[in-house]
Amino acid sequence: MNFVGKFPARRPRRMRRDEFSRRLMRESALCSADFIYPVFVLDGSNREEQVASLPGVSRKSVDLLLRDAESCVELGIPAMALFPVIDACLELRRHLPAGEQIAQVIVRGHPLMLERADRPAVETGREAKVSIQHSVAVAFLDDAAGLAQYADRRVADPAVRALRARVAVEEDPDVPVEAAIVTVRLTDGSSFSEHIRDGRGTPGRPMSDDELDGKVRELAAFGAPFVDMPALIAAIRGIEQESDVGRIVGLAVPAPH
Repeated sequence: MNFVGKFPARRPRRMRRDEFSRRLMRESALCSADFIYPVFVLDGSNREEQVASLPGVSRKSVDLLLRDAESCVELGIPAMALFPVIDACLELRRHLPAGEQIAQVIVRGHPLMLERADRPAVETGREAKVSIQHSVAVAFLDDAAGLAQYADRRVADPAVRALRARVAVEEDPDVPVEAAIVTVRLTDGSSFSEHIRDGRGTPGRPMSDDELDGKVRELAAFGAPFVDMPALIAAIRGIEQESDVGRIVGLAVPAPH
C-alpha cells in the first residue's frame, strides 16, 4: 500500500480501526472531571426563562439550579461557573494602585457562589478556575482573567499566593446569585467597592463582537498559534454567505508542508 502526501492531507486509518489501538495511541483523554458547567441565574423561585440567543439554554432560579448541581455531582462534573466576581475586580483594578497596596479584598455574594468557589488553597490551574480567591488575585495583579492567569506557574507565583491570602469571602443571601459585591481596602485605610449585577457574557450583559473576537484570539494564541485568526473570524462572521464550509474548517488546521 502506497500513501502519497503527509498529514493532514493524508490520514491513514488502520491504527484507528480498533478501540485498543485508539486507546494505546491517543495523546489526551477528556472526561467529565475536565468540565465546568456555566449557569445563568434568575431571582425568585421556580422560574425558568429561555435565552433567545442560546437555543437550549435557559436562566433558572436558585432552587432549580440546585437540581442542576445535583446532576453535575452525579455526572462527575466538579464545578459550576458564576461570572460576576471577576468583572467587579477588573472594574476596580482600573482605579486602584498596585497589588502590594491592597490590604484586603472582601467578596460578598450568594451562598451558592461560596459553596461552589470558596477555595483559598489551590495548587493547580484546574483548581484555580473555580477559586474566588485566585480569580480575584490575578484580576488585580494582571488586569486579566484569561488562560494564562490559570496556568500552573501563575497559581504558584508568590505574588499571587500572597494576594490570595488577603481575599475574604462573605455570604449574603440578599445578593442575587448572578451578582457580586467586591470591596477593596488599601493599606492607607481607604476603601473602594464595585457591585456587578450581571457577569460579562451572561444574557443580562452579553459580550460585544469585539470582546468575542478578542477572546477567540486569546484562546487561539494559547492553543493554536498556527491559525490565521483574522481570516478565520472573518470567515465565521460571513458563514451565511459561505458556499464551502470546508474552507472554514481548513482555516483551523495547520497548513500542509
